[in-house]
This record gives sequence, C-alpha cells and structure tokens, in this order.
Amino acid sequence: MKKLSKKALLSLSALAITYTSLSFAQNDEQAIKDIRTRYQQVNRHIATCQSKQTPAEACPYYYSVLHWNKHNKPSDIGLSKEVITQFWLSVPEGKEKFKLNKINRIDDQWGRKISEEFLYDDKQQLIFYYSHDSVYPRFEVRLYFTNGKLIKSIGSDEQYIKDTTPQILQQAKTLVNLSVSGS
Repeated sequence: MKKLSKKALLSLSALAITYTSLSFAQNDEQAIKDIRTRYQQVNRHIATCQSKQTPAEACPYYYSVLHWNKHNKPSDIGLSKEVITQFWLSVPEGKEKFKLNKINRIDDQWGRKISEEFLYDDKQQLIFYYSHDSVYPRFEVRLYFTNGKLIKSIGSDEQYIKDTTPQILQQAKTLVNLSVSGS
C-alpha cells in the first residue's frame, strides 16, 4: 500500500471539509425553504380564519390575546403595554387538542412599536423570528433556526444578532411556557 504525502492528505482533508460544508449548506437552504413555506401557510390560514367570510367552526385555528402593562398585570390601558397573540392549530389526533404554531408580540412604548413574530415547529421549537421597530427600522431582523441553532440571519448587523439571539431563544421559550400555563 502506497503512503500518501502530506500534501495529498491535506488536499483530501480540505476536500472532505468542503464536501461537509456544502452538505450542511444544502441542508440549511432546504430548511430555510421549508420554514418559509410553513410561515406562508400559517399566515394564509390565520388570515382566512380571521376573515369575516369564514365561519368559526370551519377554522382550524384558535387564538388568544393577552394584554400586559409594564407591571406584569393584564391591562388594556396605559401608555406602555404589550400585546401577545397566540395562534393554536386544532389537532384532531393525539393527546393534545391544540398545537402552538405562532406568536405575535407587539410592545407598544409610548408610540414606538416593536412587532415580533415567533414561528414554531410541531415540537414547539422556534424556527423563525421576525422583528420590526417602528422607530429604528435598521433593526429589522429575520432569523432562521434548526434545532435551536441559528442557521441564517437577515438584517441588522452581525454583532447585534450575535448579542440578541440567546435572548430571543429564551423569550421564545418563555412565551411558549406562558401560553401553556395561560391556556
């Protein structure tokens, strides 16, 4: 058996790393396509259910709205409030009656609105996050996740995304727990 030179071994190692990177990139691109498709389907279903032409019994979505002031008390009044809308999909089979698909959160601080959307997979893991700030639009962010790991980010700067991603993942879990305990 012939021994490979160091140069040949390095070339093979580089080729293996490149192949692995391409494989992960293709998997990530497919995951992003799947997330976008799910996002569009969920939003389409929600829009259909919220239209006045759709009877409530024909809608597979249930939603609840929570209003909070900054003192963590339910409130519809005040200059600073948070509105959380949870969208649940009715599941005819299985132990659970409903599965959480999406949460919209609006933080209204004296006219400055920060809108956030959290899209979840069937295991209630965050797969997509969108944020828009009415005062600081440069902080508009889209984040794609697989298995709790960030796979793609769009918008804002890299440092801001790096700094806020752990907080966003924690907030997504908190909102799921809030919805489970609040329902």
